[in-house]
Amino acid sequence: MSKIIIGSDVVPYGKVESLFSDGNLRAILGESLSKIWLGAEYRFFNLECPVTNSNKGINKNGPLLKCNPKTINGIKKLEPTCVMLANNHIMDYSVVGLEDTIKLLDGSGIDWIGVGKDAKNLKKTFSFRCDNKEITIYNCCEHEFSIATDTNPGANPYNELDIFDEIRESKKNSDYLVIVYHGGKEYYRYPSPLLQKRCRKMIDSGVDLVICQHSHCVGCEEKYKKGIIVYGQGNYIFNKRSNEFWDTSLLISIDVKNGFKTDYIPIVRTEDGTSLASEAQAKVILGSFSERSSEIKNQGFVEKKYREFAEERLDNYLMILSRHNRLLKLIHRISPKAFRAIKYKYAAILNVVECEAHNELLIEGLRGKLKKK
Repeated sequence: MSKIIIGSDVVPYGKVESLFSDGNLRAILGESLSKIWLGAEYRFFNLECPVTNSNKGINKNGPLLKCNPKTINGIKKLEPTCVMLANNHIMDYSVVGLEDTIKLLDGSGIDWIGVGKDAKNLKKTFSFRCDNKEITIYNCCEHEFSIATDTNPGANPYNELDIFDEIRESKKNSDYLVIVYHGGKEYYRYPSPLLQKRCRKMIDSGVDLVICQHSHCVGCEEKYKKGIIVYGQGNYIFNKRSNEFWDTSLLISIDVKNGFKTDYIPIVRTEDGTSLASEAQAKVILGSFSERSSEIKNQGFVEKKYREFAEERLDNYLMILSRHNRLLKLIHRISPKAFRAIKYKYAAILNVVECEAHNELLIEGLRGKLKKK
């Protein structure tokens, strides 16, 4: 059995919500996966939404996620050592949603990291001992609509001015350091050039394992110097849709006793939640994962692949930055009241400009188009 297992995004959504409310873990994970998950000594996952009854969602670009407070029953049944909250949805229902979530977790005796009452008071790390080694997990996310500010609660934002000093300080008191980074481009199975540089710098600064979540798909692995980077883990329990990206995922298993060795447990989406992949499914998942991991070793591959992806997606970004903006100006001129009703369109523009993953894609897509002129 694994000593440590790290899962990615958990959202008790749709049919799974009622199973979480009932605390029916066997139905959610199936017998085989339940044994593996609960057989680990330490268990972690990203709780991708607030647990709240609040109906007051924030103005943002993208869906608003939440789950019923009754789902805490299923969250408790998962027996997490600690849940990670630094993600782009934890503030979807504002301060109330975050406060409700923390109250429920605290009341259930579940540790959490990744958020705080403001940017100066963030709970960024969780440390524990395993096989006589001190392990620290650091949790942060990219800049979307959930991050803490100097005056408001929220998630721990990735900050290049601080994070590498924080890494070095955390490593002083830890034998092994893991960063769970909620960022990267959704539905993209490779690192972008900047994400790769960012993660490699984390390893250079003392991190042993970097796990990139948020992409909703299995990506690839890079063994860099003495560390490991996982670019995309897929979802854990999140059944919002079914497609080639959402249907397969990985749990990351860590063996501390044998030198912090990582392994991967392939899992698949089911109508009731998630289950252990069959032998045939596991072969396909791990085979593709290994192939992509080999591809990114090739000189220039990461840059070329990302440039192609950015050019494919560029028109969507240009539409947000231009067409929506002209439409908003026209509507504002005709009817300020109607403008207020759709002002969330400005949130889409802010998201493109501020979020690291979106901003990089826009810039690379534009560069690609200019080179072709």
